[in-house]
Amino acid sequence: MFKLTHCGICGGELEDVVVAKVSRFREQVGTVVFEEVPVQQCRECKEQYLSAEVLEGMERVLRKGKPAPHTALVEVPAYPPNAYLIPA
Repeated sequence: MFKLTHCGICGGELEDVVVAKVSRFREQVGTVVFEEVPVQQCRECKEQYLSAEVLEGMERVLRKGKPAPHTALVEVPAYPPNAYLIPA
């Protein structure tokens, strides 16, 4: 397995950590949240890198095209369509 040693963004040193949640989107499935994901994370800027093995595992789940065993409905605020337009 190939492992990076330094961040491609800032050059900082990478460390192995497990992040609580990582989300991926696939149009046929929607957004899938993966829990307890092993990543390499930069000690400086916190950029995260996933290994090929982890990404392949995520892709296998997404290719199945069916909902995961855990689902949740999350409420989000609705804003008017032009809420973020700044007048000229």
